[in-house]
Amino acid sequence: MSTENGSYEKETFQLELKSKKECVSCAEPIVHKYDDNKVCVTDKVGYPVLENRSPLDLVLHSGEGYISLWGKNVTLRWKFDEESLRYFKKPDEVKDYIRALLGEALLKWGDASPVKFNENPNVWDFKIRVESVEICSVVGCTLSRAFFPNPGRNELVLFPTMFEQNRKEQVDTMIHELGHIFELRHFFADLKEKAWHSVIYGVHKPSPL
Repeated sequence: MSTENGSYEKETFQLELKSKKECVSCAEPIVHKYDDNKVCVTDKVGYPVLENRSPLDLVLHSGEGYISLWGKNVTLRWKFDEESLRYFKKPDEVKDYIRALLGEALLKWGDASPVKFNENPNVWDFKIRVESVEICSVVGCTLSRAFFPNPGRNELVLFPTMFEQNRKEQVDTMIHELGHIFELRHFFADLKEKAWHSVIYGVHKPSPL
């Protein structure tokens, strides 16, 4: 249920799939996850033991040996992947719910957000894709997947399991993914993700954990 200002207050959101008769084809599943029982596919690995690394240090992605942060005053245009939404009974409700989640996550970033976002179905930099199939393994289930800054057309992928979490975790997941889109890597990238270049801004100090 939406409130007068159009925001959603549900703790969880049920994605109702069409029946096989209503939808004869199936989407190829994609993957992501984070925190206690979830793995972030954006950076491929989970949390290692901290070795004199502070989670407060900024770890930035540097794809080809350089840092490709978004330029000043950049607006990222996005749209929904309509193909992915046709598997759901109420695609417009799904859209409204995700818009509210994205808006809430962006408000949490506040002035720290280096770019602006604008929904534009005609000219776009990334699509929001909603998968109809969950991706789970013995270590947990994927919630979402993002991308790092680049000149290509990208996807922010959301999986059904994310919508089963409480509202705070859904927003936290979106905040986490936006961090990757803003160019941030996991704080342990230089330890466990050496296959992908990263640069650390900050002074490493012994972790209090």
